[in-house]
Amino acid sequence: MRTSFKKIRISLRIKLALTIGVLIIVLVTATGMAMIGQEEEALHREFHERGRALATDLATYCASAFIANDLSTLRYYVNNVAKQDHVKYVIIFDEDRNVVMHSDLDEVGKVYSDSESVEAVNSEKVITREYPGEDGESNICDIVAPIEASGVRVGTIRIGYAQTGIDSEIGYAERRLLLILIGMIIAGLSLALLLANFISKPVEQLTKATKRISSGDLNVEIKANTRDEIGELANSFNKMTINLNQLISQLQELFVDTVKAFVEAIEAKDPYTRGHSENVTKYAMAIADRINLSETEKEALKTASLLHDIGKIGIREDILNKSSGLTNEDYNSIKQHPHIAVQIMGQIPLLNDVVAIVFHHHERFDGKGYPRGIKGTAIPLGSRILAVADAFDAMTSTRPYRPAADWESATKELRKNAGKQFDPEIVSIFIEILASQKMQVLS
Repeated sequence: MRTSFKKIRISLRIKLALTIGVLIIVLVTATGMAMIGQEEEALHREFHERGRALATDLATYCASAFIANDLSTLRYYVNNVAKQDHVKYVIIFDEDRNVVMHSDLDEVGKVYSDSESVEAVNSEKVITREYPGEDGESNICDIVAPIEASGVRVGTIRIGYAQTGIDSEIGYAERRLLLILIGMIIAGLSLALLLANFISKPVEQLTKATKRISSGDLNVEIKANTRDEIGELANSFNKMTINLNQLISQLQELFVDTVKAFVEAIEAKDPYTRGHSENVTKYAMAIADRINLSETEKEALKTASLLHDIGKIGIREDILNKSSGLTNEDYNSIKQHPHIAVQIMGQIPLLNDVVAIVFHHHERFDGKGYPRGIKGTAIPLGSRILAVADAFDAMTSTRPYRPAADWESATKELRKNAGKQFDPEIVSIFIEILASQKMQVLS
């Protein structure tokens, strides 16, 4: 399968490190090339200066011997110089380009008419020239110096240096500089990583914080330790989360007020159930605390407890307030209130977790309840808690068709229907709460 490069995600840290790293490599490479060029130039200059000094010294030493035509002394000087490393030849000319002495004795007495020799004899000062060596050898540095006696030129010294030595020195210098450059590049890349990390870290914090906010967690704060644009962005982000929290708090307060208005609307239709939703909420929250539900689950259960009868808004008042027994038609009408509740609350996104609890709070543990007839732990936990709290308050409250039951009768009825209508574990926990906290039955 062909991989799409568009799907490959490269982090900001890597992008910054690569960008800074490339810049450092280019800068170090350019600097290194300039340093190598300067080093080569310096070595060439030093090489030429050594040769010029040697030629000048030899011309000085040979002056008296040259005038006296002392060939043995001249040969001695020439041989000493010729023995030095990389010296290819040593030639002493007279003014007519006759070879008075040569490092190669077979050349003595010859007349050199080549252009280099003509230029050497005609030169009035020390000169340095380079020309290619024979058979691919290193370049030859040709150094010329006049032999003078009493300020008068009487001859010429010509020394040929092979640049083998300087080539090896240049090679060594280049290798040394290369190692230095590699070290500088490694150090530069390390610095690039540190710098990229320093720059990208607050951006990564912003990214993580944004993801947390998108998941619903508004308790996010970014520590801004820089006084630049990123620090300002972090501070603005923190102010935004504070404002969002304040806005959410205002919305939650508005939501609670709306819930209370719904509850009052429900109780206005059925005066016998006034206070019922608050009582059910109290019992449900006591159970939720005992079994350690999460804060999110508690909030959903609390809202569901307050709104569990909201569907009765759609039920006729004569059925809700009927003092005689309900007919099958009346009962079927009552059984529609979970569906009506879903129609009302399903339009509000904040109530998504609440809707399921309210919709199933009339299910039975044995599967004989409504509206879906599900059973056991298939019933949402919040609905199972609400069923027990709702039934207990209903039994201990006065209704048009019966008086309120006492505490013992109500708990006896809960035990009797544990495992049938109610979750037996929830019943057991609720009765323990009633006994331990001595909660009074609210009428």
